[in-house]
Amino acid sequence: MTLEAILAYLHLLAILTMVVFIASEAALCRVEWLNAAVVERLAKVDRVYGIAALAVIATGVARTWWGVKGTAWYWTNPLLHVKLALFVIVGVTSIFPTIAFLRWRKQLRATGALPAEGDVAKTSFDTNLYRLRKLLDADGALTLAEGKLSFARDVVWLDTWAFDAALDADPPRVADALALYRGAFLGLETAPPWALALRDRLQARFIRSVLAAGQAHENAGDFTAARALYERALEQDNLAEAIYRRLMICQRETGDAAGALTTYRRCRELLSIVLGRKPAADTEAIRATLDRA
Repeated sequence: MTLEAILAYLHLLAILTMVVFIASEAALCRVEWLNAAVVERLAKVDRVYGIAALAVIATGVARTWWGVKGTAWYWTNPLLHVKLALFVIVGVTSIFPTIAFLRWRKQLRATGALPAEGDVAKTSFDTNLYRLRKLLDADGALTLAEGKLSFARDVVWLDTWAFDAALDADPPRVADALALYRGAFLGLETAPPWALALRDRLQARFIRSVLAAGQAHENAGDFTAARALYERALEQDNLAEAIYRRLMICQRETGDAAGALTTYRRCRELLSIVLGRKPAADTEAIRATLDRA
């Protein structure tokens, strides 16, 4: 048991050392921080990281051989193979920054020149791209052309693409789009700046398609079908005020004024809590008609 404890301690120590030093590399490898001392330090930190990675392997193998559970238990455990695969991916991708750090140090010692800003960015990009491709584990899933990285449409399926395709069909497949839409893209509060335009476009298209399909039901006098469509749409986007208005009208037309008032209150409360505003004048106008219904 003492040997098992010692091996476990050494293995965890090696893992923590590796994590600390690879995090240090990421922190140091910034254009605004790079100077002669940092270039030298990066090479040293990377060396310690490499030694720690070897120690992880050595202590891990030692645990499988001399640990209490024995080799049979470890090597038949699927989790061990998953961890090994991830470790190999990280190890292989670490070759690129190691080569770059050594090249930068050699250049610094020979000419005194620091790495160019583009060289630093390219090293970071190449490393992360390689890791991403390995994690996706699908040949050709990512394409890099004209400085832009994107998914290959013939390899990768994205719900946003399928959503657009459903609404681009003739006639639009609104039911399929409803099944694919899951509310604001990446969330209302957590979406990064680059996602805002896509989020707003998808949301606007979702609302337009639902309103168009619902209006077709209403024009045909089928308020029940329109109501069902609006209710389902609000399950996906509970801040779409225009859809609340049409739902209130359908409930009113089908003799459910009480339900329409409940819909109005729900709309008013959500708009106030989430967006900090009151319902629009058009919504209030429909609310006023319910008193006479």
